[in-house]
Amino acid sequence: MKTALQELIDSIKEFRDNESSPLVISRLNQVLLKAASMLEKEKSTTIGFATRFSHKEYTLSYITKEFEETFNTKDQ
Repeated sequence: MKTALQELIDSIKEFRDNESSPLVISRLNQVLLKAASMLEKEKSTTIGFATRFSHKEYTLSYITKEFEETFNTKDQ
């Protein structure tokens, strides 16, 4: 299973591979490098978050609420 960031990287690579402009290709390569560095941060953050809730007494709704607060994902 791929994370959303991994799927985005794949999409950017596909777009880049179909591009002919050297400038656009260069910029997309810069974006890919940044995204690749973000993957390591995503992994670390996700593992840290998951280990906080590795006990069965946490409910899905509680974990979802904590996730939204931790990662600021709740619609504003």
